[in-house]
Amino acid sequence: MVILLSPTYISLSIWPDSRIYGVIFFTLAIYYFLKFSRERNNINLYLCILSYAISSYLSLNFVLLSFYFIVKFIVIFKDNKIKLIKLFFLNTILAFPAIFYTLSLETIFFFKSGIGGKSFDILQSLNFSNKFLIISSIVYFYFIPLFFC
Repeated sequence: MVILLSPTYISLSIWPDSRIYGVIFFTLAIYYFLKFSRERNNINLYLCILSYAISSYLSLNFVLLSFYFIVKFIVIFKDNKIKLIKLFFLNTILAFPAIFYTLSLETIFFFKSGIGGKSFDILQSLNFSNKFLIISSIVYFYFIPLFFC
């Protein structure tokens, strides 16, 4: 029911898009993480990692949310260093194709503009003033409910 009530799923269900499948796999990752935190079963842990890796490949929006899982795993396994190294190794293996794709060939989009793919000098492409204003306004908008608490 979570998937059917999700505004992302409802708005994207008109046009087929990979983000729909990303939402499904990310919901599975949350499910397996909650199941792991309740039962401490290794199968649920690996299914959670696999689910958020698949969701990150389907839609890059979920890459940022996967950092939450990594931080939670570090907090959970801070005493068990061997398990932490295994999880880090597994995440590195799953992330290697994305890192390779991002850094290879002509896909390095960090220094390209949105207008026709033209390259500008580094100060024009990074445009710190606009990014600071836009990002700070987005962060402020989402923290408004916390200001009233």
